[in-house]
Order: sequence, then structure tokens, then C-alpha cells
Amino acid sequence: MIIYAVISLAIILVIAAFFIGKKTSQRRFQVEREALVQTHQRECEQYKQEIDKLKQTHHQQEGDQQEYQSHVSQHFTKSAELMAEMAKQYQDVYQHMSDTAHQLLPEAEASALLLKAQRPDVNAFATETPHQTSTSSKADEEATIDMSQPTVLDEAQQEPKCTSAQS
Repeated sequence: MIIYAVISLAIILVIAAFFIGKKTSQRRFQVEREALVQTHQRECEQYKQEIDKLKQTHHQQEGDQQEYQSHVSQHFTKSAELMAEMAKQYQDVYQHMSDTAHQLLPEAEASALLLKAQRPDVNAFATETPHQTSTSSKADEEATIDMSQPTVLDEAQQEPKCTSAQS
């Protein structure tokens, strides 16, 4: 009977140890799980803060980009206005030179000077005297400028276009 009692006691102790071990391992598992959850929550908060900082940076960069685009747009708008103004002033100067050339010089010399003014070789025009222009080529002498038509700038060449008396 003692043997039965010892065996029963051993079985009871094994069962008790099993339940105690199970309870302890569940407790340890629960503590580890809570620690892991807290770690993940801290990491999540850090990620949220980083995301908020990145959003702020993104919004700031968007604002900077829009401001830059606005400046570029204003620059090109102003440049276009200035170019148009410069083209108008060029037309006015050309018209003035044309009018006064016809008033102050004989027709052939005025036509030759105005034709040479349209050529890109400005240095040759600037170094010639009025007497040298009277001996210009026959094609230059034959061409005359029709001043009844307003001078307009050709957008591609940015030079005045004049009509020839031959046409």
C-alpha cells in the first residue's frame, strides 16, 4: 500500500508540476508578448513621427517648387515683354532712320544705306562713307524700299522686312 501511495503521490506531483510549468510558461510567454507589443508600439510611434516629418518636408518642398515655377514664369513673361518692347523700339529706330535718310540723302544713296543696314555685316556698313555707298553694287542700287508699308519684324529673323520696288 505504501507503494501505491508513493506512486500516487509521484503521479500527483508530476501532474502538479506539469500544470505549474504550463502556468509559468504561459506567464513567461505573456510577459514576452507584452514586451514585444510595447516594442512594436514604440517603433510604430517613431515611424509615425518620421512620416509626419517627411510629410512636412514634402509640403515645404512642394511650396518651394511652386514658388520656383512662379519665379520662372514671371521671368519669361517679363523677358517676353522686354523683347517685344525692344522689337518695337527697333522698328521705331529703323523707321526714323529710313525717314530721315530719304529726307537728307538722295534716293539712291538712302536705298543703298537702308539695304546695307539690313545685312548682318554691320562693320562694313559702319566703316563706309556716303561717297563709298554711291558706288555700291548694281543690285543694291536697283532695290528701293517702299516706305508706304510699315516695317514689321520677321519673328524668325528678328530683322525688318521691306518690300522691293521691283516686285
